[in-house]
Amino acid sequence: MAAMEKEADFDEDFNPVRSQFYDELAAAVAARQPYRLVYQDDEGGEQEIAGLINDVYTDLRVEYVRLSNQKVIPLNQVIHIENVAVSGRT
Repeated sequence: MAAMEKEADFDEDFNPVRSQFYDELAAAVAARQPYRLVYQDDEGGEQEIAGLINDVYTDLRVEYVRLSNQKVIPLNQVIHIENVAVSGRT
């Protein structure tokens, strides 16, 4: 029973991005151009990083972006990606 409750809590935390935003990120991967990305770190501060977007993927129902330096950022922490409409998030 506890496992079901834990799974239910996990589902409440799941906040998928809209498909248009995901499609734009996939296009950014294909473009092989550097992008500036601003995201919220684990302490609530804003961080800026630049690099190629190498991958956009989902793991355990959480969506991530992986940069060329292997930095992995959950998409729900992304505030801005240069030339990508982050407002497409749900």
